[in-house]
Amino acid sequence: MESTELPVRVDGEGDDLDLEELHRRGEIHRSQLRRLGKVDDIEKAIESGRHALDPTPMGHPEKPSGLTSRGIYFQDRFQRLGGLEDMNQSMDYLVRAVELTPENDSNLPFRLGKLGWSYIYRFRRLGGVEDIEESIEMFSRALELTPDGHPDLPDRHANLGVSYGDRYERLGAIDDLQKAIECRTRALELTPDGHPDLPSRHANLGASPSHATLARLSSLPTATRTRHPAMPI
Repeated sequence: MESTELPVRVDGEGDDLDLEELHRRGEIHRSQLRRLGKVDDIEKAIESGRHALDPTPMGHPEKPSGLTSRGIYFQDRFQRLGGLEDMNQSMDYLVRAVELTPENDSNLPFRLGKLGWSYIYRFRRLGGVEDIEESIEMFSRALELTPDGHPDLPDRHANLGVSYGDRYERLGAIDDLQKAIECRTRALELTPDGHPDLPSRHANLGASPSHATLARLSSLPTATRTRHPAMPI
């Protein structure tokens, strides 16, 4: 799992708590949601995010971070309750966060990744091909901005593999299948022994029929293998 952003301490934005404390409380409630599954915790996280974000003026260095946190909280509530309005709000906040983040900011790949997942969730709900295209673009940018040796590099490859896999299942293009396999293979190669994600990456790559599918199709004429009924990867 990718790391979260670290807030900068800024006091006195017209509230009883500073931005760092509000951010910390939001993350505590989010952690409790993941651990205990109580929807009340994500409601409290959203409220903490609102108190942190609303008084923060445009141009403030912490504005993108506040937008990101708020977008993540709405994304969490969407995953828990399935409300499409939560997904739309999540995407609005995350798009603004990405737009306000300089290209050389070390937090940009993380924010692009969160936005990429929002596009995937909406694609899986509504089926709009433009959403899976956007997710590929977001994950590709995040990967390009991640230096070799970065601890989140395996996640960035894995995320892009998910997008290519979803597009293959929808459109059946063999190029997408091959890219999905390549991304998942690279994610597995970069995951160190003992990492908690290692078993799932072995399972995602090894338990699927995708390798056999690709090998079988590679022997067909190009015109024949351009499209093929999608198989789950």
